[in-house]
Formats: sequence, structure tokens, C-alpha cells
Amino acid sequence: MDSIGQLISSVHENRPEWTAIKTTSQQVVFRHHKESLVADIGNISMALHSPGDFRLPDASAAIESFALASEYFYELVTSIVKSKRTDRVGVHFGFGFPSGSVEEADRFVVRALESPFSNLVTQIAHGEFVDGGANFFVAHSGSPLRRSFALHSTVRNQKPGAPPLDGFPITEGEGAVILAIDNFTRADSGHFPKVRMFVQNCYAESKSIALEVMQTRVRS
Repeated sequence: MDSIGQLISSVHENRPEWTAIKTTSQQVVFRHHKESLVADIGNISMALHSPGDFRLPDASAAIESFALASEYFYELVTSIVKSKRTDRVGVHFGFGFPSGSVEEADRFVVRALESPFSNLVTQIAHGEFVDGGANFFVAHSGSPLRRSFALHSTVRNQKPGAPPLDGFPITEGEGAVILAIDNFTRADSGHFPKVRMFVQNCYAESKSIALEVMQTRVRS
């Protein structure tokens, strides 16, 4: 039996709440219908997704389920595939902050991203800075942990048939500002221990960072 077959057999026997919804010779995708989790396992990488949105007061239980599932599949895959090391372990969180309108969310992002460079561009282009996004990386001294941050505005609660997001002004729907934080690291050698704890700690730290950043920015 190949590694994909072993994975399916083991999950079916030990975790029947997970159902294989897609299988190929190089990939298997499992879904946990009650927890709304999806585990996508390939021959060179694996990812666990939580497609649902959660309010912060309700997120702790969801994060615990996500952390437990992450550790289960990581340990299962590394034991069956028998790979020598893990190159990267990461967990991504997106924090949404609703605004009264799309224009308000755009203005928030523009104010946050204003810089000598953006001012120079708008001056030379003879235009106005009306929307934008940013991506940047943060390293932590003495730690292999790194974080990437992405800031942008978005539209939520659009009605069916509303205009697509094509770069032009949006007048329908509500706005939101998204601060996405990707935490990633790797083991010095071999595989990464304590995946559950890593996910939980990263969530707590990411939530704290996101709330403080947005609250500080709103006050400024």
C-alpha cells in the first residue's frame, strides 16, 4: 500500500469523523464536516484549512480543534511518509475589522499606508491615493519565528448580482479592514515538535498584535 493509501486507511480506522473527499495518486483531501475543517495532503506538503469565519469570543474553541487536528495530521503524515525533515511550519490568521462603508475601510488603509514614497507616486502621477495594500515581513531576534503582515480593505455582505471587485469604486455592501498575519518557522533538524502548542501560541500572539495595532491606529 502506498503512502496515500496508508493515510486513508489510518484516518478511516482511527478518525472516522474525517471523510476522504478527494483522492489521487499524489493527494488526499479530508473533510471534518462538524468542525468545518479540511486537510489537504500532498506528496510534498500538507495544509489544514478552516473556511469558516469566527467572532473573537467564539474563536478559542475553534482554534483548539484546529490545533488538535493540525498536530494529529502532522504526526500521522511524517510517520507514514518517513520524510527526513520538515522545511516549514506555519499558521495563518486573518483578522477582520468591520467599517460602516467600503469608502471608510479604504480611507483607513490609505491613512495607514501613507509614506514619502506613496506621496511621491501620487505627485508624479497627478492622482489621488484612494486604496491600497501592504505586505511586509518581521523577524524576531534570536528566534527562528518570522511573521508576514498583509493589510487591505475588502467588501463584505454584498448582495447577489452586485458589481465585481475590479478596482473601481464600490458603493454596495459593507466594508472591512483585514489584517492577515502569517506565522512560520522550522525545526533546526528533523521534524517540528508540539504543533498544537505552536498553533495556540501563534493565535494568542497574533490576536494580541492585531488588536493593539488596530486600536493604536484608530486612536492616532
